[in-house]
Amino acid sequence: MDQVFPLAKKNSEKFDSSRWGLTLVALAVIGVLTWLGNGGQGSRWWSFFGCFLSWIAIVFKVVMADEEWYLLLDTHKERVLKWISTLLGFVGYTLGFGYNLAYTALYNRSHYDFGEEAENAFISLGLLFQRSPLEAIIFVGASLIFAICFLKVLRAIAKGYKDRRYQIKQALLTVGPDGKKYRVPMGLDTAFEILDKAEEDKSIPLRLVQERVGDLMYEDFKADRWNIHRPSEMEKEKYSANPQALWIHKVEEIYSKIILFRLNHQQYDRAKRNVDRLMEIAKERNWKYEGKTTLYKALELHRLVYAGIPDSEKDPAVEAEYEKIWQREKAEYDAWVKAAPARRAAAEKAMQEMKLEAEYQEAKRQIQERERAEKEARLRRQYEAKTKEVDDWFNAIASAQDGTVYSDWHDSRIPVDGVDADTYRRREFLRDEKKDQYRKEYEEALRELDDDE
Repeated sequence: MDQVFPLAKKNSEKFDSSRWGLTLVALAVIGVLTWLGNGGQGSRWWSFFGCFLSWIAIVFKVVMADEEWYLLLDTHKERVLKWISTLLGFVGYTLGFGYNLAYTALYNRSHYDFGEEAENAFISLGLLFQRSPLEAIIFVGASLIFAICFLKVLRAIAKGYKDRRYQIKQALLTVGPDGKKYRVPMGLDTAFEILDKAEEDKSIPLRLVQERVGDLMYEDFKADRWNIHRPSEMEKEKYSANPQALWIHKVEEIYSKIILFRLNHQQYDRAKRNVDRLMEIAKERNWKYEGKTTLYKALELHRLVYAGIPDSEKDPAVEAEYEKIWQREKAEYDAWVKAAPARRAAAEKAMQEMKLEAEYQEAKRQIQERERAEKEARLRRQYEAKTKEVDDWFNAIASAQDGTVYSDWHDSRIPVDGVDADTYRRREFLRDEKKDQYRKEYEEALRELDDDE
């Protein structure tokens, strides 16, 4: 059994040698670290890193498991490669984790000093807990997480094959223009997921899946629902801003493709059914983008399809109504196109004004920064001059009182004969008090600069 839905996958979705090669690289690195650990004879850090990398690898495997084991578009070759990668990973990561964890936490090295009762090569978990509770907790926690990750990967594999079997059994069969039967998904969510992962081409299977999406979205429209799948490349914020516009855009895109697909194969009955549904949707859910409304695009396709349909199959009243709407929509679009140069000129003018404003604001900012820097430098110079003046003043007082000449304040603090300690302390207190006053004035001036801005 090959693909459930025979569609070409996007390159980013393919599971090829580059993907399972990552598993081989991880196993090779774990093997090197294990070899460097040398069964407890090497550095304990090598065993720790081997254990940690094995743990990280299985966690990464879990993160990618649901995506990796989405099997609806996988070929037989891809499924084989996934099994090889997973089995090698399971065996290698488990052995690497268990082996290196034992030599990291439980190996009885000579420099561990666990006591006389540690007679074997490995100590028990209980003894590890007695000697290092934190290490024992980390040991148990890491082991439990590894086991849970292992089970989650198995669960993802089981879910992938369950979904595959369900789609094979329940998916609808539809006949393509070439007379062959193709599967199309039952549900809209599955159909959206398939389209999100499939490569856009003009193949019959893809167009049939898109037609199925169109049918399901029409059913949603009749039930007054707006079910839509956020494309993987679209940001959540952009999607949540206007999901209804995204729904209408998706309807336009899907129906445009499948209507042209049916016309290319001369299947006017199917093309007529699809374009009639698009017209029904567009009359209630209309959206304008770049001058064209949903109704405009639907009428374009309607005119294209009905040009090849006999007059006996047309309703004159409906066609007259659609012609009137078309003339109105076309006139509005033509006016929009005619006004394009004026809009472009206005946009360019606005961009130029924004550019000039940005340049002005940047020049203003640079001037303000330069002025602020000059003010800060001036305040700093004033502050340093005041503190130097204090030092010089107290140095002169100290020189006069002590009967000697001091070159700076530091020298005046060196005890000399005949000067008691209280004198030194009083001088320092008065000097520091004055300097503190100047410092506060300096800081207040800087704050005023910030307030001015």
